[in-house]
Amino acid sequence: MKKQKHDGGFVAMSVGAGLLIVLVMASMAARYMGDYLKSREWQVVA
Repeated sequence: MKKQKHDGGFVAMSVGAGLLIVLVMASMAARYMGDYLKSREWQVVA
């Protein structure tokens, strides 16, 4: 049986895609938290 050789470029590309997804999710979470904290601040002031 022949061993499968993993392509280094494919591994790097999939790792990069995973990091990109994590970065997008972190940016969305930061925006959501900023809006939430701003609304809480207005509720405290009111």
